[in-house]
Amino acid sequence: MVRLPRYTPSPLDWTTPVSARNTPISTTWAGQNMYPSPTTKQWKPLENKEKYRIRIVNISVGTKSESCADSQSELVHAVEEMWKEGITVIASAGNNGPDYNTITVPGISSKIITVGASEVMKGFDARGNTHFTYSGKGPTLCNVDKPDITAKGSRIVSCHFYGNSYAAKSGTSMSTPIVSGAAALAFSYNPKLSNESFKEKLCLSARDIGYDRYTQGCGELDLKKLLLLIKPVL
Repeated sequence: MVRLPRYTPSPLDWTTPVSARNTPISTTWAGQNMYPSPTTKQWKPLENKEKYRIRIVNISVGTKSESCADSQSELVHAVEEMWKEGITVIASAGNNGPDYNTITVPGISSKIITVGASEVMKGFDARGNTHFTYSGKGPTLCNVDKPDITAKGSRIVSCHFYGNSYAAKSGTSMSTPIVSGAAALAFSYNPKLSNESFKEKLCLSARDIGYDRYTQGCGELDLKKLLLLIKPVL
């Protein structure tokens, strides 16, 4: 676990939109089970949906699921309400693998898109060391098939919290924004595409990497094939 300095976050820390081809993405902190932990009171994508034209919410945080009752938690209700309102919610599967039944909250939601790391079977841990697998596996404790999709998650070069620098990081928190970026491209390609339709096409276009449903979901993200399934709006 990476320890971060304690501070009082602004509500905008969790909802600053990032423009990707004019498709705003509401972002969260990257990293599983790290302080600070966002609460639904700090998330305001629905309030800001029309103002910023938010289409996608990326959630690269999670907390351990202890029982099926977690599917009725405030956090799960919040992400499902966003999904109901047409926002594409994409959450990490968590780094509690390699055991089954280790999908984190809110990734346990049956409605949203839950992302695992496709290198799970190659033996990288959450820090990029090669000795055990880490990506959370399904099913959920309510027996929901998860994850939905996988993407690269090991040794991804990204911005670093300290020093305004870059660093190679690993975890499903790194896999999730890759899928969010794919969603931004898809919605730029066809702004009329719904979140339900995107989720369906994401699964149909996934590359089978030869592992069971609870490890790879529908398979690994195949961006080229995904975009070929989407009819562009000119």
